[in-house]
Amino acid sequence: MNYHVVIEGQAVGPYTPQQLAALGINGETLIWYQGLENWVPAASVPEVMAAISAAQNYNPEPQQPAVPQAPVQPVQPQQPQQQHNFIETRPASNLVLAIIGLVLFFPLGIPALIKAIRVNTLWAQGQHEEALVQANSARKFGLLAIIIGAVLMTLNIFIIAIA
Repeated sequence: MNYHVVIEGQAVGPYTPQQLAALGINGETLIWYQGLENWVPAASVPEVMAAISAAQNYNPEPQQPAVPQAPVQPVQPQQPQQQHNFIETRPASNLVLAIIGLVLFFPLGIPALIKAIRVNTLWAQGQHEEALVQANSARKFGLLAIIIGAVLMTLNIFIIAIA
């Protein structure tokens, strides 16, 4: 578990219990970890105190007494930022749209095809967000090429019918 501590009036962290012991905190140091509503003294967390005791046993140098600190203003704990990976399944590459767009209006079908081909490669490399961006771009270019191609074909048929 990782802990946040108040040092010189500032909330810092996260740290492991061993890192906290290396920082030289004591039982009066305020700590917080995910799941706590408020800051608590380190002495109330057995895992942290065990790490502090173990560090003191390995350090034969006498500890200097703690210097009294100015009263610490209550600090609201900040939740550690977590990365969220919402992309769980490989997005559709939109290759069919790209090919149809290439047939109907090749100037926009070419970038659609290139972007559609990149989707699977990027996904396999673990670049999931970029794969999703390329899939969306392939879809936009493919649909736009299909629409423009269909409009041009309709106009062409209309012009031939009039002549």
